Parts: sequence; structure tokens; C-alpha cells
Amino acid sequence: NIDDNDINSQLFNGVRGLPGLEFRINPKAFLYASLLAGPIIDEEIRRIRLSPLKQCFQQFNGCIAILNFIISRYRCPQLVTFHPTPPNRLIFTIRNFDIEIKGDINGEIKVILPIKLNGTVYTRIHQISTTVQLTIHRKLNGSPYVRVIGCYVTAGFSDVILQNGGILEDIFNSNFRGSTIEQIRKQLPIRVCKMIRNIVECDIFVSCSRVENSNI
Repeated sequence: NIDDNDINSQLFNGVRGLPGLEFRINPKAFLYASLLAGPIIDEEIRRIRLSPLKQCFQQFNGCIAILNFIISRYRCPQLVTFHPTPPNRLIFTIRNFDIEIKGDINGEIKVILPIKLNGTVYTRIHQISTTVQLTIHRKLNGSPYVRVIGCYVTAGFSDVILQNGGILEDIFNSNFRGSTIEQIRKQLPIRVCKMIRNIVECDIFVSCSRVENSNI
């Protein structure tokens, strides 16, 4: 282990073009990080929870709420990989995975007479991909660390349906589906990027730095 006191702080005040030191991360570290990330991503995506949704509709003189969101189905990404890009950056890619989110719906609307809404809502989102930009830094003790500077999430086809709702299923699917999809698609990138930041900064590269230090 290298103590911070073992490094002269003047080394960090160098002038470009003069003699210095260059740090190189072994390509095997990127492969190791990619292999390590796959199972962690699979586990953490299943733990994603969305905030409850509430919508009120003047035309129906009532409100609905969707809560208790859980990931009910999940298809693993086709690709999980890290690769370097200049200057001193990494690109973390999670490509093409699907999720189904289940939630409970409660509420009351008025269609001639008040009608209570109860049932299960399923949101299916396909072809989700994430690209994360990371910068690589060195601590004073020489160990590497990364910082997330950008996270971008795209999603393909998505749909929401109410099941076990009887006649209310048609009412929900005809009138509330679009706004529900929009709210869920707004939440998803925030949750996914927060999850990835925690995974990258707290799990993957902590393990990688241990491997690097053990090889010194």
C-alpha cells in the first residue's frame, strides 16, 4: 500500500513537455470490469423502484394513483462493456435490455356514477440502452478512481395496460395510458443513471483497483 505521505505534492505541478510519469491501465482491467459489471447490473436493475404516480382528470372528475412499482420481468442486456476513449475517459455501455414494471392502481372517477379503479398496471419498455461517460483520476496514494460526467438513456417501444380491471380496463387504456407512459419514461432515466453511478463508483472500480494493486 502507498501512503499519501510517500508522494511529493510537487509532482502534481509539472509542466507539459518536461519529463514526467504516465499511468497506463492494463487492457485486461477493462475486460475484468465488463465481466464484473454484467451480474451487478442484472441484480441492481431488478431492484429499481419508481416513485408513485398520481393523476387527476377534470373530464372524469376524479384521480388515480399508481404505486408499489416493482420490476416483474427483465431481459438481460445484449452487451455490457467498458472501453477507453481520449482524453482519460471511459465509455460504459449497456445495450438493449427490456423490463416490465408492475404497479397497483387505485382511484375513483365519475362516468355518470362514481366508479372505483382497482387493478394491476403493467408497463413494458423495450430496447433500453445506456451510455455513460466517465473520467479517470488518480488519488495521492496512486490508486485510480472514476467519476461519472454524463449518462444517457434511450428506450424504444413502451406500453402500459391495466389488467384485471374488467370494464375499467377499456376506460384506463383509452384515456390514461398515454399520460402514464410519459411519466414513467421520465422517471426511468433518472433511476437508471443513479443506479449506474452507484455501481461504477462504489462497486466495479473499487474491485478493479484492488486487482490492480494486487498485481503491483
